[in-house]
Amino acid sequence: MTGFPRPWTDGRWRRVSLRTRVELALAATAVLVPLVLSVTVWTVVTGYVVGQRERAALAQAESNVTVVGSALERPEPSVPDVLEGLPRATDTAILLRHRGEWYGTSLATDPEALPSAFLDVVTSGTAASQRVELGDGPVLLVGLPVGGMTYIQVFPLVELDETHRTLSAALLGLSTAAAAAGVLLGRVAGRRALAPLTPVIEATRSIAAGNLTTRLDAAGDPDLDEVARAFNSTAERLQQRVAEDERFAGDVSHEMRTTLMAMLNAFELVESGPALPRRSQEPFALLGRELRRFSVMVEELLEISRAGDGDGELVLEQVVIGELVAAAADRTAGRPVTHVSPRVERRRMRVDKRRIVRAVTNLVHNAEIHGSGVVQVAVEPYAQGVRIFVDDAGPGVPPDRRERIFQRFATDTPGGVGLGLSIVARHVSQHGGAVWVGDRPGGGARFVVELPGEGS
Repeated sequence: MTGFPRPWTDGRWRRVSLRTRVELALAATAVLVPLVLSVTVWTVVTGYVVGQRERAALAQAESNVTVVGSALERPEPSVPDVLEGLPRATDTAILLRHRGEWYGTSLATDPEALPSAFLDVVTSGTAASQRVELGDGPVLLVGLPVGGMTYIQVFPLVELDETHRTLSAALLGLSTAAAAAGVLLGRVAGRRALAPLTPVIEATRSIAAGNLTTRLDAAGDPDLDEVARAFNSTAERLQQRVAEDERFAGDVSHEMRTTLMAMLNAFELVESGPALPRRSQEPFALLGRELRRFSVMVEELLEISRAGDGDGELVLEQVVIGELVAAAADRTAGRPVTHVSPRVERRRMRVDKRRIVRAVTNLVHNAEIHGSGVVQVAVEPYAQGVRIFVDDAGPGVPPDRRERIFQRFATDTPGGVGLGLSIVARHVSQHGGAVWVGDRPGGGARFVVELPGEGS
């Protein structure tokens, strides 16, 4: 048997519907895309801003080093005055190591607070830069050698850090909003994407319920139209096959019925004659039972085949439904077994008499033969229609078989044919009703037929 490939059905995915999986996939995509974009934007922007800040700081430090070098070449220069006169932002500090001593501007940081590794590199005559946390926040250290001296400029990065936080908050907010919108869009898109499957599901259910004339209309979409054509072609072939089988069953049943009637007539003629020898009585009785069972099977096959002969239309008549059910049930059981509620004693309904009588007859016969006898047949009011209860004294029907027994040839009972209940289901369904089986209070099975008021 072939089916849809389902690599996702391992583990807990088995309990998740296709629609939910599609919605989750679309929602996950809608969440991941803005998240990836946000991370990318944050990385690119912050990298660019930091790079620009570092290049600007290095350019200013190199310019100041040139000025310091020129100023200190003059006789008896004042190092603090030289440093204070350098162009810089008000929050930028400068340190200079000249002739073994450290000099600095008013905001200068204690050299001991600087990373020792950084100082070692710069004092050895190598230019270096490093981002560190000092005092009130992050700073950028730029160290440059100048004529045997060491020049260090400290650039605060507090504003840059605030810019990063502002950008992060903005991107997080946008990502959250986009994710929420994406989840909503995923649900809407998932439902819209799978909406075309609804007619397919309904058509499949209709076929399964026995309506083989069900077809799918073209949707105007190339992919969906291909599905519709394949479905309709399959349904057409199935309908033709069922019709051929029913015609075959009907033809064979008619031929068997002719021969069977002759055999039954001969049997009844012998049965009504002189008593048979004692040793022949038991096999003769067995022959009678088998002939009557075979007769029931042939009648049921003929009933099944009538749909293939154009007998699908209901012939509706106004009847007193309680009287119709009681007559069919009591005749089949061979004794009074029917109770009609006073509220429906005179209830008239439009039904196909032959089909309703057949349905009741089959249910009562099933209870008599396979259910240890009918306990009661009840007719009760239900909305504008009626419910017919057929209770038996048997062991009941296990829950896992309660749907299967209404299918053709579905029987586990020795001597059973498996057509009677399927005929009941078809006739009741044609009236717009339903039939099911449950437990009878006190034990046994209870078959329920529900007929709507209009009988259509």
